[in-house]
Amino acid sequence: MKKIDKKRYQVHAFESLLKVQIALVYPGQSIANQKIDQLAHLLENEPLQLSARSFFRITQALELDLTVVCNEFFKGLPSTRLQTFGSPLEKLFGLFLNSKSDVSVATGLSEARIDDLFNKSSDQFYAYEISAFAIAFGIPPRTLFEYFYDDRKKKAVLKLELVDDINCDPNEVLVVDQPFSDDHIWKDDKSNSTSKKRQIRTFDDLVKHTDYFSTPRTPRGIIEYLKIRYGLSVSIGNVYAYLRKYTDAELIKIKAVQYTAIGTRSKKPRVSYMKTSASPTKNDSAVDHMIIKRIKNNDERGSKVRRRQEQIKDPVSLDQLYNLIVGHPNQRLPFYLSVFDVRAKLLESKLQKLQEKGKIEYRGTRKSGGYWAINKEG
Repeated sequence: MKKIDKKRYQVHAFESLLKVQIALVYPGQSIANQKIDQLAHLLENEPLQLSARSFFRITQALELDLTVVCNEFFKGLPSTRLQTFGSPLEKLFGLFLNSKSDVSVATGLSEARIDDLFNKSSDQFYAYEISAFAIAFGIPPRTLFEYFYDDRKKKAVLKLELVDDINCDPNEVLVVDQPFSDDHIWKDDKSNSTSKKRQIRTFDDLVKHTDYFSTPRTPRGIIEYLKIRYGLSVSIGNVYAYLRKYTDAELIKIKAVQYTAIGTRSKKPRVSYMKTSASPTKNDSAVDHMIIKRIKNNDERGSKVRRRQEQIKDPVSLDQLYNLIVGHPNQRLPFYLSVFDVRAKLLESKLQKLQEKGKIEYRGTRKSGGYWAINKEG
């Protein structure tokens, strides 16, 4: 059992890390200085060894990404995952049957300290102890911190799930939060209400009245776009909540296989979001109908209207399909059918057109291959 170096997880180390994170998240000097002053105030009466509650409370107060802070602060923690061996049944449930000595070895905490923690309230836990338990049981540290210290008191549910062994470790224990209402996103305190309303309106316009989601967009990419284009600082949690609001209606969630730099298949799929249909908004459609009625007797203009009607009826443009292939290479027809709710023959004809234009090509065998965009520069 490797001993935990407690000095690495004291208040001064935490303060140094947060100053770096503040500089990265808040590039504006005035805002960064305000956050650093706030940090100094929050740590004013904190004892030398950082408590778990303070770790969570301060990270949330500074509006930093809890996952990022956990990963950075605890990356040197010597804790390891509890192992299970033997029969399939033992592999499945053995994680919960480990002895206290096994837990001690995995976490790096002494058996006496583990006994002590079981008899104490969560307010007396140190930050590194929460992370050590999370790592040992295969739970994201963020989840345990939220379980103990989030005011919403979400339940941590251990979910046993059969998974594809290509995309995930077999017998993995997944931890999911109990579903809760998204209402808290726009019911914050009054000081943030204006900012939240602006975020909601902007996101609604982005989905319904622009073509931004005509190509697949990742949550991280959306955050960057909102920051650069509209000057909005939106947390990853809020972005996911906004996306859930529109998923299965205006947007569809896409999970695509990723490949590493050496060509092996990644365990984590690439998640992105895209419009379910390429049809125009109601306003655009109304304008189109007015134009059709106004110039229906003019042959020249009538031909333009017919072309426009064909575009409206066609739910998938070649550009949309091409952009999807660029963002998600090595996919076959079933994947594209899951994104675009159209007939297979229509997609096949469009794939053929893109091939004829020299924009895409099919690589590999019929069963394991897929479509790739052709890099003309290369």
